[in-house]
Amino acid sequence: MFPFNAVSGRPKPPETPSIIMETSTVHDPMSTTADFASSIKTLMGTIVGLMDDSQKDRVLSTPDSFLSFSTFHPLTASGRQADGRQKLSAKTQLDNAKRIVIETLATGETFWRWVPRARGVRNASEEGKFPRKVSVCGQEVMMGQEQWDIYKLDPLYDCYVPQDGTQTTITPNKGKEKGPPGPASEASSSSGFSKRSFSVSDTDDSMHKTKQRRAYVETDDEEEEEEVSEIVEEMPAGPSLYDKKRQRWWEVEQSRKERREKLAARSARQPTVDIAEELIDLTMDDADDVPVASSSKRAMDEDDGRIPKRKKVRPTFSEQTNDIPFKTRPARKKVSRVSILEKREQEAREARDAAFLEELFTEAAEQRSREMPRARSYSHHSHSNGASSSQQNARHPPPSQSEEPEMEDPIPLEEKIKRMREINERESAQRPRAPPVDPRSQAEAEAREREARKAKEAEQARARSEKAKRRMQQEHPSWAYGLWTQKRALECYRSLSENFDVRKFSAEEPIVFEEIPWPVLHKPGTYAHSDVDWSSVEAFFKESEYHMRSQDYKTFLQTSQRRFHPDRWSARRVYSGVQQKERDELELASGTVSKAIGCLWEDFKKQRA
Repeated sequence: MFPFNAVSGRPKPPETPSIIMETSTVHDPMSTTADFASSIKTLMGTIVGLMDDSQKDRVLSTPDSFLSFSTFHPLTASGRQADGRQKLSAKTQLDNAKRIVIETLATGETFWRWVPRARGVRNASEEGKFPRKVSVCGQEVMMGQEQWDIYKLDPLYDCYVPQDGTQTTITPNKGKEKGPPGPASEASSSSGFSKRSFSVSDTDDSMHKTKQRRAYVETDDEEEEEEVSEIVEEMPAGPSLYDKKRQRWWEVEQSRKERREKLAARSARQPTVDIAEELIDLTMDDADDVPVASSSKRAMDEDDGRIPKRKKVRPTFSEQTNDIPFKTRPARKKVSRVSILEKREQEAREARDAAFLEELFTEAAEQRSREMPRARSYSHHSHSNGASSSQQNARHPPPSQSEEPEMEDPIPLEEKIKRMREINERESAQRPRAPPVDPRSQAEAEAREREARKAKEAEQARARSEKAKRRMQQEHPSWAYGLWTQKRALECYRSLSENFDVRKFSAEEPIVFEEIPWPVLHKPGTYAHSDVDWSSVEAFFKESEYHMRSQDYKTFLQTSQRRFHPDRWSARRVYSGVQQKERDELELASGTVSKAIGCLWEDFKKQRA
């Protein structure tokens, strides 16, 4: 039975003769670790506070509880019976193992928690073997595994394992070390009894709160330890975390409201400007509007000498209409061979009509030139008439020489229509006519063309599949050899998923079945669309859950569900360039995988609830 401290009631560790002596050996009587006969101090066992008595307040829940340590592994905690395939090697067990501490209270109640890893390593196996020499605050001691775990549990100390093989160190954390203890004369009176000092506020303000702290000091007599309780008056408690968040949210909302009001006021002050009025006709003669050249680079205001800023013109739209012009990408016009031929025929027809009209105008001009002398003679005869005719001409003045008499078209409209018909009939007779086509032979030709096109598409799909298989064999040659296990299937799924998630799909390089990371346990290249069913997907994820931690499996399941979601496939255009038959098969397989993963995710959430 361990001796107890009369003041604190905590068990005192056995000492031979003192924990401060350089040649002393402090250990737990129940520990089975062998003592090291050397000139340095040795720390063994599970007793807390062998070198620092205040360590008990930070590590233990109650003063009379004690600790025990163990090693945790997921395979042991799962409760499954490991068969020959599921047994792990010793190295794998050490890599995945973690240290746990079990604290037993005086009432017999126990609870456990994780032991944090030391700084500078990734897991507990990289910390090395114990017991070994460790530098504790500059003092070299021989430390066992249990004491090393106790110091890792203490938030006051920083446990560091260098990767270069130098000595392991334990140092106080920055900002957490306590100040130097006061002299013993200030902590105890001459009579040897401990005193309690009180600090009472002058005012009974309800906002001030008191908090009781325990401070441990060393006296000159190492055999006697006293616990001194001090009631320290604290400053007024600050706002809680909820009040801080609420205050921050209120400030953000106020700033947003101010910005909205400023934008609304600016929009109200800005006049409505029509876009058409702001357009400048670059074809106008603006020689008179050119400003006079000046020696300065920019024009300045004569009143205050400031450089005027150009105002940006923003288009304004009516609130009653939703016809806001947006830049749209022009649609590509499908130009076919038939449209080109029709365009050529239209151009030829227009050229022919233009030639015909030109011929008509030439004939009309010739006819008009023949009628001009007759009009001149009529004008000369009208000037030689008498006074009576002059008076009559005064009432009805003759047309001037500059005015030409109106001429009728010498070619009637019926003649023009007749000539146009003759030209059309002559061109139709000259154009070669295609021989009559038999409907039955035409249907047979179209059927043969469809079969040839389907055969060509199937051959192209087969060539792409073979190309994908060869590329996969070149990138991962190990997949084609050796025994195919569940672990190799998981690695294959992860490797294909990395390439699938970053790939850009296009019609020039369509996706093939072998390039999609199907969550199945089959060997790549040995299964088809029909093998991707509900049961194979469930078997794959059950095996994956066995090889992962719970949190890793949750992330793995969520990522896989997003990867095979139909909306995500449509957004990424996975089916670009894929033939219709192969597309139907891919849609069926991906839909099955998506639904199966969704059910597994729901079951997982129910188990965790």
